[in-house]
Amino acid sequence: MACSYGAGVTTALIEKFNIINPDIVITRSGSAGTGSYFVSKQYDSIKNIWQNLLSNKNFINPLRIIQPMNIDYLIDIVFKKQDLLNVSKIYNSSIQFLIPVTDSETGETKYFNNKDSVDWFEVLRATKALAPLFNKTVNINNRRYFDVYGWKLNRIDIKKAIDLGATKIIVIDNESRSLVNKIVFWFLIGLKGKKFSNNFYNSINNAQKTLLNNKADIIYLRPKNKLKVGPIDNNQNKLQKAFNQGFSETVSNKDLITFLN
Repeated sequence: MACSYGAGVTTALIEKFNIINPDIVITRSGSAGTGSYFVSKQYDSIKNIWQNLLSNKNFINPLRIIQPMNIDYLIDIVFKKQDLLNVSKIYNSSIQFLIPVTDSETGETKYFNNKDSVDWFEVLRATKALAPLFNKTVNINNRRYFDVYGWKLNRIDIKKAIDLGATKIIVIDNESRSLVNKIVFWFLIGLKGKKFSNNFYNSINNAQKTLLNNKADIIYLRPKNKLKVGPIDNNQNKLQKAFNQGFSETVSNKDLITFLN
């Protein structure tokens, strides 16, 4: 839910900086929906979903011990009915749009893009299937995928962008880097076994090597002040504040203005 900050950042990039046609967009996990509505150019939907539709106990309910975060509700109700995502515009977009998911068996990152013959809603379901909050994996082309926590994962996606030829990269980083989150999710990665853990960590380490030697111009947009919203927080006021914080901090970011100029 911290990705409400990134939704505000994205809205500022659209409205104040007219960034609507980048060459490449890569979004994972909680920001994959935002990225999808960005590529489909349904900009008002980004605001509507984050500010109005996600503060619903059908989606997030901390009292549901087995599945506090219901990703099926998000995909099948919010994205398919309440504010319908126009996937045709995603498939036909000139933007190269990629969404990463984690192979639940090998720990390797798999990238689906908008030119693949794949159900985009299922890709969204997979990249948001966060263990242990959703407790499901998603079948795509006879492989099962899910989402894992780890703020260092953005290194893998930056490496992917560089591999695709990106030379000027904006990174939206929503993570609060909570110690509790780190302990819980990295413990779960260890439970997946040695093969999974080795592949997972190797991907991050290889990406780090690329970043140390890269010549791309990169700017990181992160919260200047700690976000008040937690990972399973359905408080509408907190979501709106995080969204507005992302928007206002981006608009007033002098480094970003210099970077874009």
